[in-house]
Amino acid sequence: MIAVQSTPAGWQRGIVYSLVMSAIFATIDASAKLLGQDTPIVQVVWGRYLFHFLFLAAFVFGRTGFKRLTQTRRLGLQLARSTLLVGSTASFWLALVYLPLAQAITIGFASPLILTALSVPLLGERVGPYRWSAVVVGLVGVAIVVRPGMGEMHWAVALPLVTAVLYAVYQIATRVLSQTDDPMATLFYTGLGGLLVSSAAVPFFWQPLTLEQWLAFAWLGLLGGIG
Repeated sequence: MIAVQSTPAGWQRGIVYSLVMSAIFATIDASAKLLGQDTPIVQVVWGRYLFHFLFLAAFVFGRTGFKRLTQTRRLGLQLARSTLLVGSTASFWLALVYLPLAQAITIGFASPLILTALSVPLLGERVGPYRWSAVVVGLVGVAIVVRPGMGEMHWAVALPLVTAVLYAVYQIATRVLSQTDDPMATLFYTGLGGLLVSSAAVPFFWQPLTLEQWLAFAWLGLLGGIG
């Protein structure tokens, strides 16, 4: 268990960062849904991490240096975290091929609920009764959207749930790493791990790309790095 302390000022700043991150990733998801209509999802994921890594190298490496970018006390956790993010990205974007964006995002809202529950045993954080009540209400809302046992249910509704679990664990890993590693190093391993994992899979799904698709990949990579 990792004990983490926060301050009210830190909470306010964290809320702002979280809102900005949510807006960015909503934009990424909408862009990925458009791309996924005629491009294999694995290839879209690969393009996102390729340009994430290239932008990082171009804008950060010269200022921080190789040592700061690669120095980590928890290499295994860094690589595991990157793999979790690749898995959550791929599963959610695959869901967008079959589900409406609003439905997929709504089901994906289970992620902060799962994260809240995991923060108690894994981070040692205290969750009061009001927050537990919000978690329960949120899970009921997700269940209403999924509608288990009510007629035919598309198999793809399971994908945002997989995303929610993977992303919640990814966020836990991010929080743990923030206590020991430089944020720039974590950003570096996010791009590197994502690029390595997706590069191993993309040859099996490769198709020729247009200039517009390459530019869309660059857009996803830029937003992904900022997010």
